[in-house]
Amino acid sequence: MARPPKERPVDTQVILQKLAEIFESLYPPKLYQSKSYTRISTVANPIISLEYTLGNWYSGHSDSINSIVISPDGQTLISASNDKTIKVWNLKNGEEIFTITPDTDTVKSLAISPDGHSLVSGKINGVIQVWNITTGKEIHTFAGHSYQVFALIISPDGQTLFSGSSDIKVWNLDNRELVRTLSIHSGPVFTIAISPDGKTLVSGSEDKSIKIWSICTLTGHLASVYSVAISPDGNTVVSGSYDKTIKVWNMNSKKENFTLTGHLGAVNSVAISPDGQTLVSGSTDEKIKLWSLSTGEEIYTLTGHSDAVTSLVFSPDGQTLVSGSRDSTIKVWRIQ
Repeated sequence: MARPPKERPVDTQVILQKLAEIFESLYPPKLYQSKSYTRISTVANPIISLEYTLGNWYSGHSDSINSIVISPDGQTLISASNDKTIKVWNLKNGEEIFTITPDTDTVKSLAISPDGHSLVSGKINGVIQVWNITTGKEIHTFAGHSYQVFALIISPDGQTLFSGSSDIKVWNLDNRELVRTLSIHSGPVFTIAISPDGKTLVSGSEDKSIKIWSICTLTGHLASVYSVAISPDGNTVVSGSYDKTIKVWNMNSKKENFTLTGHLGAVNSVAISPDGQTLVSGSTDEKIKLWSLSTGEEIYTLTGHSDAVTSLVFSPDGQTLVSGSRDSTIKVWRIQ
């Protein structure tokens, strides 16, 4: 009678290694998408160390995401959508805290005060509203724009609000008065940014130009400028355009450092990491690209959205990137 074959010992480590190789061959990008905060790299003795993890996938909005901001303490995320709501989320666990419904008009832009107590929203009808971020109650309304408010930003000292529409208006948040109207662009103002010292305002417009207020005008894009960002040290301006390019400018020389190409669609949003090392861009090509701000080298491409990426923002510690899209979702990416 033949003897049964002798069982060979199972080498668990070899099996795990083979599984890892198969996984990497099927999913070459170091990216894992999850609908929760469970990360594959947090298991004991992880097989694969992921460089970028999609930590959460918010799905509370029913239409395109227009704007997202993060509170200064990094605990709260606020989003505005074409579904005519503003949602306030716990950034750590992904839970919705409450929803603000600003009448019946769509909110196009958001800004949060440096102390994290107030939220400002700009609507498609030109009205600007100030909210208590803890209670969701309206504090004040600014009326003055006759066109939709595309961009909002608050000065670092929390005293001044800048709003971009068919012009730029400067508001005093203490006495709630209009200080000044800036009408230099020949088209709608889609984006505004302010330097860390609060002394320089940068605006981008449909007229293809970027203006550094009280200093100069930068020209070079061949189409509307949709987004601008200023580096933490105030020395660099980055602009994203409908012409599918990103331009990096030297604030001291007022000259272009270089142009970044790689997106296949308009660049809707740009953001710079808190350490000033990394630039991120979001496009109608549904992709998010990470670049070295100093060299212009493309570092990584994040995929996952199924429509145009409209908004990007870093958490204060630089470890979280949040993206909003026309696909109605907000994605939270962990940068390790």
